[in-house]
Amino acid sequence: MPTIAFGSNIIKARSMNGLTVRQARENSAHLLMIPDDAIATMQGEKVEDGYTLGDRDKLKFVEPDLQMSRGLTAEEFCELFNIAKGELEKLIESGQLQVITMPNGEILILESAADNYFRRRKDEVCLGSVDGPIPPDSFCFNGIVYKGFTALEWHLLKSLRDLEAVEMGAMYEIVYGKNHEHKEDALTSVIKRLNKKLRKKSFPGAVKPRNGWLSLIWNKSANSPS
Repeated sequence: MPTIAFGSNIIKARSMNGLTVRQARENSAHLLMIPDDAIATMQGEKVEDGYTLGDRDKLKFVEPDLQMSRGLTAEEFCELFNIAKGELEKLIESGQLQVITMPNGEILILESAADNYFRRRKDEVCLGSVDGPIPPDSFCFNGIVYKGFTALEWHLLKSLRDLEAVEMGAMYEIVYGKNHEHKEDALTSVIKRLNKKLRKKSFPGAVKPRNGWLSLIWNKSANSPS
């Protein structure tokens, strides 16, 4: 169903499907508090009032002065927040970031949108903290805290951060204790769940088994913690 947004106010309504931009503005102006001079945009580009909305369209109204606002390039935004370009594209596609398209085709993330994004993430930022594990369930890397690891996952990450590489047998004792009775596939399952979680969190590394050893391998774009 079409999405209509102004600032942080967003609605999704099947009734908007098939309406023109002008009609969508009239129907949602009061609910979303859209000013009369707001500019209709889709994917950062101005859209005419006569355009007919489709089921998957995402219509955004922006204030005119935002068209003149300073912004960050995609590269600047990714470097500032230490995220991959793919994650940035998902943020834009989902409507979480307001962008404008310059005449040369370059995308700029509005500074106001970057500020809002930072405020949403400020509880996840660990500025000044040392890269590495944070008890009881988090890991800090390049100023970002990745949360929500289980006790087994956290101990596995901590060990690989401290020792760089750990022999599988030794990891059994680290994770399960010296008198463990777990089968070999138990640790393998933990590693698979952990790597899946790391990918979902856009963590720039993964746990890799090789020749009976485990290592925390960092992505080429990431600087491993020292």
